Amino acid sequence: MLFRSAGYQALKDTAADTNRKQANLLATGADTLEGAAIARRAKGFEVFNGAVRFDHLAAELAALPVSLARAAQPLQLHTSTPAQPVAARLLTHFEAAAALTGMGVSASAERNAAILAYANGVPEDDLPAIKARLTVRAGLRVVNGGSL
Repeated sequence: MLFRSAGYQALKDTAADTNRKQANLLATGADTLEGAAIARRAKGFEVFNGAVRFDHLAAELAALPVSLARAAQPLQLHTSTPAQPVAARLLTHFEAAAALTGMGVSASAERNAAILAYANGVPEDDLPAIKARLTVRAGLRVVNGGSL
């Protein structure tokens, strides 16, 4: 048996379609859907004839500064300095040895003796002095008048 269709028909409106159409009619103030479509396309169309403004960014825009400083103007920085200088951090013997190795001082008995001379730990400010003492060699001395 062949099934014949009587023709094409539009689907019935759902509840969402009906509500959308009613909202469209209310927003435009038109009596028919065709009138609402024409009103929406008209130049200068305003929802509810301009009675309601949808400005969801009003609070954010009001909070923005009126003008920003120009890029060429230096910023005024407010800094404060501590009343007393901060004491240098005390490094453990192992940390001092690792720091000196990182500064290029090779491990030796002389380096370990210089580090162990500090009983309570090595101040971080003393590391450059220790490095200088261990890496700078005494000048060459001429023995026996320099003649061969």
